[in-house]
Amino acid sequence: MEDEFKEKCLSIINRTHGYSMTLHGYHGYDANIRITFATISQNAKPRDISMNLDTEAEHVVDYLRNLEECPGITLTIKCADESVANESSVADAMQRGLQGSFFNYAANQLSSNIPLASYKEDPNDFLRIALEQGLGNDIQGMEYIRRCGLQSFMRAALNKPLKMLKMCLGELDSVCLEMLPKLLSNLQLKILHFFDVNGCYLKHLLPPLSRLDALDELYLYIVYMSLMESQEIQYYEQILKMNIMQKLKIGRYDANAEISDELKSVLQRTIPTMTALKEIELHVDESLDFWSSAEDHLQLESFTLCVTSLKSDSIDNLCELIEKWTNLRRLRIERIQNGIALLKMFAAIAKFQMLNTLEIYDTEIADDVIDPLLEMLKSLKQLESLNLYDNNLSADGEQKIKDLAQQREMQLSVRFDF
Repeated sequence: MEDEFKEKCLSIINRTHGYSMTLHGYHGYDANIRITFATISQNAKPRDISMNLDTEAEHVVDYLRNLEECPGITLTIKCADESVANESSVADAMQRGLQGSFFNYAANQLSSNIPLASYKEDPNDFLRIALEQGLGNDIQGMEYIRRCGLQSFMRAALNKPLKMLKMCLGELDSVCLEMLPKLLSNLQLKILHFFDVNGCYLKHLLPPLSRLDALDELYLYIVYMSLMESQEIQYYEQILKMNIMQKLKIGRYDANAEISDELKSVLQRTIPTMTALKEIELHVDESLDFWSSAEDHLQLESFTLCVTSLKSDSIDNLCELIEKWTNLRRLRIERIQNGIALLKMFAAIAKFQMLNTLEIYDTEIADDVIDPLLEMLKSLKQLESLNLYDNNLSADGEQKIKDLAQQREMQLSVRFDF
């Protein structure tokens, strides 16, 4: 019976054993929650989950019914203390059949500590209880990647000595909003990432964010920026001026952002001063040529530009500026749809000696620009990946690019479709 209960509990934390193993190198992206402990409590013991079915059968049924309400999550556990696996209690647990893995030990601790004896507990509180009872409280980093179990994640994050917190807020609700101020009051927090923030919640989120002076790094990705009101734009400008963003993303691949004139003005005058930026992604319908007033303060490593209307002078200014981004490693250009502009960009891109990834999604990539395209590629000695999606190249044009890739000293991967 005990094994059956543990199996039921582990099913809540879906496939923890398997994912813990594959995520050790941090290469997996299927786990929707990632937790990094500074140290693991050696005093934590699995709860006694034996039950007398004769006297507690009703409780068992109620508990199992409650399990169905628990949000399923995929979880990976890491520990910054590499010596933790050598601790006697962990090693002993491994020798008892836990396959010699710290991560399997962690999974066993969690599944044994989901509160079986407290079947009336709030289903959204099981993760916090399991973590605290099974592994301790010394958590230094938590990441919530997907839209399942946000309440459980936030409850588990409360009152932890977190230095890093990353959350997808796509499923933010009134309960989660109540927890946010307490999470943000953590004075030890140094790295904070919020993404998929709906514009309708900004009036609650932006004021406290604008006061987080102790942060070293902030990432804030807002969807539906058209919903931003004047007061929210002012708070957003304050946040941008804190100069702690390493990445700025406006819009997304499948939906260009609609931004007001007021917000556009803020971005144009603020982005050039954000010297901490390493990456910019712009997906906008109208020209947001922040570079018209930019000098060489920015030293980007990655730049994505998807603007459906760029004027000639804006293209000239951009080409002049990006030549100064000597640290650029990745460049992505989408739907410029202007052959003359592309030729100007080819000439500028040819000077990026450190570029290793180039992506151009544009129907203007056709046989009539194949020669300047090849000349550009010849100069990019460090280029490792070339993606030319949505092009109008003939089979002969594609073959010329493939032939050039084969002749290069450094291997070049070329793709023409998704």
